[in-house]
Amino acid sequence: MNDFLSSSFTFSDFIVDPQANLLIKKNSEKRLEPKVISLLILLASHDNKVISKQQIRDSLWPNVIVGDETIARTIFALRQALTDDAKNPTYIETIPKKGYRFLVKASLVSQSLTQEKHTIFPPKNIATFTFLALILVAATFIGLSKDSVTDFSSIDKIVPITNERGSQSDFSINQITNEIIYVNKDGRTKALYVRPLSGKGVSRKISQDEWKVSSPLWLDQHTLLYIRKKQNQYQIVRKYKRQKTEVLYQSIYIIHELALNKHSKNELSFTEHTPELRQVSVKTLNFINGKITALMDTYPDIPKGVYNILYSADGEILYIVSLMGAVEQVSALDLKTASITIIGEPFDIIDDIALGNNDEVLVSGISSDIKGIWAISTKEQKHKLVLPAFSGQSIVNAEMDQQENIYYANYEVRKSLEIASISENSFDPLPQLNSHGSQQSGVFSADEKHVYFVSNRSGYFELWAYEIKSGLNKQITHLETSYIGRPLISSTNKYVAIVYRKQNLKLAVFNTVTEEVVSEKEITGMLHPLAWSKDDNFIFLSEHIKQVNLYQYDRETLTPSIIQESAGLAVKTSDNQKSIIFVDYLHQGLVEKNLESGQLTKLTAPIANLDALMPGELKINEQSVFFIKKNNNKVSLVQLPLNPKNGTKTTVTNIDLSENVNISDISQDGSELVYSNKGNQQGRIMKIQLSSE
Repeated sequence: MNDFLSSSFTFSDFIVDPQANLLIKKNSEKRLEPKVISLLILLASHDNKVISKQQIRDSLWPNVIVGDETIARTIFALRQALTDDAKNPTYIETIPKKGYRFLVKASLVSQSLTQEKHTIFPPKNIATFTFLALILVAATFIGLSKDSVTDFSSIDKIVPITNERGSQSDFSINQITNEIIYVNKDGRTKALYVRPLSGKGVSRKISQDEWKVSSPLWLDQHTLLYIRKKQNQYQIVRKYKRQKTEVLYQSIYIIHELALNKHSKNELSFTEHTPELRQVSVKTLNFINGKITALMDTYPDIPKGVYNILYSADGEILYIVSLMGAVEQVSALDLKTASITIIGEPFDIIDDIALGNNDEVLVSGISSDIKGIWAISTKEQKHKLVLPAFSGQSIVNAEMDQQENIYYANYEVRKSLEIASISENSFDPLPQLNSHGSQQSGVFSADEKHVYFVSNRSGYFELWAYEIKSGLNKQITHLETSYIGRPLISSTNKYVAIVYRKQNLKLAVFNTVTEEVVSEKEITGMLHPLAWSKDDNFIFLSEHIKQVNLYQYDRETLTPSIIQESAGLAVKTSDNQKSIIFVDYLHQGLVEKNLESGQLTKLTAPIANLDALMPGELKINEQSVFFIKKNNNKVSLVQLPLNPKNGTKTTVTNIDLSENVNISDISQDGSELVYSNKGNQQGRIMKIQLSSE
């Protein structure tokens, strides 16, 4: 079998390149998922012999507990790739109660034969394969789809524009100089680069300081506008050619995005987080007098949860992306009439919007669990898929030039889970937990013998359980979904509550032993499970964003009741279940509420930067509260006593972690952290060159 792992082999009309995960037939190439290609290698290398399900488990999922249905889904995917019929098989035969058998003989092929039949996709040039495979995929959606919004007949080619180390995205095209400005993220640095679109010349670094940059825009052919951040300071700056950067506006609050109305060149619009209102506001900056105006003062019907903004070509419409319940929606604000109209259908996630042609808006995001570029027709009020994202990638930006070429930025990052020991300042990389996919949202079980986590190692996001002592992994859910939030394990370790998205957003409770669904309910907005009651009968959840309220849900019926307004983040229930401790955002600290009388008792003084904490970054136990503090690229764990009898001293322990890690849980005694560490981030800016018939 070792030869089949490292060398190309052939059977019937197929050639298999295991190094590139490629299945080749008559100059047609198909890239298979890693588990599918591994299954093909296993079957083909055992000439006409029955391979048991246990052999498949041991080979494809060592140290992982998987059920028969996982194997069946992988067999199904391989049969689809081979266009094989399970009832009348040509390649893979099911042997009832025993396993599977490969029916044709596979033979190793020489390197020269592989290169002769595989000249387009050399085994060592995976990037080239990715670009050309995208052409084939995109042609299906753009070139062959007669009902697509924009009527392009074919794709001429897809070519990379950037190829630096790191991830390139967040770009803007200068139509006059034929240049592109973009952000390159490499490790902890985010810098601006500019390069010609012609393919000639090299990239030139624009920002030479330690500021992290975002949202670059061309004000004119020589002037740039962009956002930069350092520590807790945000600035909007202007840069003319190679002159010194000019600060136009600065704030201690997060500035998200810039937008220019080309018909009002003296003004710039931007979105800024307003913590007092717990919302993102749209504001306008006048370049002449420096005056800041909140658009809500003129247009009070603007949605509160705004994420992206974009002006129409004529400057009369402001397109707004906002969170509406469980979905994200594009709305059109008519700046003359002040009327707001929802355009197109809702999306699961919207990363970016840009202008297309023929009254279209290009959306980079996810709709019906499909990642890609979408075009919304503002007249027909519908959206169509323009280009699906390649396997494992997301498309985060897209822009169309005057020649109707589409530029887009793809992005792929693989996350791994690790455990940090605070007292020893040591780190466990959990090699038996982590896989080729992404692992995230890890949480300790109540007895801290397991880590429950979310992974897409099967091709979809599922919930898994990792036993720390044995190193074994067990799949809990089989949802085949594009999103699962941070899980919450019950006090007895018997139940887990999750929020996941499959077409719609749902709250669900699973039995961790039987893996069965206990209860499930569609919800209208994002919820974060925070704590279980001691008897496992109730779950406490909050929205965490926008208007934050704390709710109690019944485990069986998922019927909610409100516990406290402007509260959430973390919860601890008392043993007698007559009171709970939680974060009160009005007080900006921890309070205890008597569930019978409703009386609130303050337990801590206000905690600085409480709004910046995410669920999992604050833990409450009997004596103390632990929370994460990030500052100057440093991470610290702060311990604050709850009861004055235990002292009032605050303890701060520095941890040798980057502030870019995502901490998802703290152990009960504050001795350990679970966090996800981003691996090598890969992302390129690509060009789709379209040609009409």
